[in-house]
Amino acid sequence: MIREYRVRPRGSLALIVSVVITLLLVVLLILPIQVAQAKLPPRPTPKEESGFDASGAPIELRVRFSQVEQARRWQELWTVVQWQDTSGNWHDVEGWKGTLDEMVNGEGRKVWWVFRADLGKGPFRWAVYRRPSGGLLAQTEVFSLPSADGQAVWITVTLKP
Repeated sequence: MIREYRVRPRGSLALIVSVVITLLLVVLLILPIQVAQAKLPPRPTPKEESGFDASGAPIELRVRFSQVEQARRWQELWTVVQWQDTSGNWHDVEGWKGTLDEMVNGEGRKVWWVFRADLGKGPFRWAVYRRPSGGLLAQTEVFSLPSADGQAVWITVTLKP
């Protein structure tokens, strides 16, 4: 006895549509992450490599914590370097935004490299947020970028409860 199997067109169509919709949702979920990363290019600290001009100097934020709970969440903090225009308004420096790099002896630290062309410029300040979307915790005193190659500028801020 030979059985005949028939494919139901509606069932196949529904399966194809559901697969296509699932793939579109996956692509739409991944795309915003890639776009967000592209908006904030890193300003890496140059490494001594042949042919690379490593002139410039670092700026470093050092974050002290007044509470143990703050220190436990150091990787969640968001730091931004800001510059002040001639009208007194503050603006974020594109590319100088990110989480703290490390903890050293109970202090959170973030370092950015300043290229030679930008040495001596100012005024700047650091802002520390609870997360990238907001919740300002602290702002540092105003500072200028290092004035010479290899000269580092360290700025310290203590987070209040």
